[in-house]
Amino acid sequence: MGATMLNAERINVIYEVLLSRGRKVEIVSWTDSGIAAHRVSHLPWSKTSIRPEQCWYNAYLIAENYRYCVEYVEGLVIFDDEIVEHGWNSINGKHFDLTWEYYRPSYLKLPHYELISGSVSGLEAQGYVFMPDVISMVGQYRRKLLAKAAS
Repeated sequence: MGATMLNAERINVIYEVLLSRGRKVEIVSWTDSGIAAHRVSHLPWSKTSIRPEQCWYNAYLIAENYRYCVEYVEGLVIFDDEIVEHGWNSINGKHFDLTWEYYRPSYLKLPHYELISGSVSGLEAQGYVFMPDVISMVGQYRRKLLAKAAS
């Protein structure tokens, strides 16, 4: 193995560092999130408006539509054989994930680690840019950590 790590090993180390900075959270159904206290008894879009495999877009859409009470969250989710970057929402500290609630409900029980959260405008003020087709905010966070470690 020598002094250099393989790409897969390097990726594992990066994710271990990210996980150590993350906060483990529990995901609840959006109906249990407390959003009803904000006079939102239903979401203004159907299941077909929440796109499968588009977690960042869906979470952003929800955070923008309910910017007065819902935060955008990105973090990591641990599967048996991999760690994935994922996006969801929170309100008053309760986390919910419409993408997986609608399309992959069994995934809601997997360990979720919050790395970045806040209002969309607040995250933008911190230098994050919403570009889900290019790079996630977790990816941007990872780059910041790597740049800081290299300097």
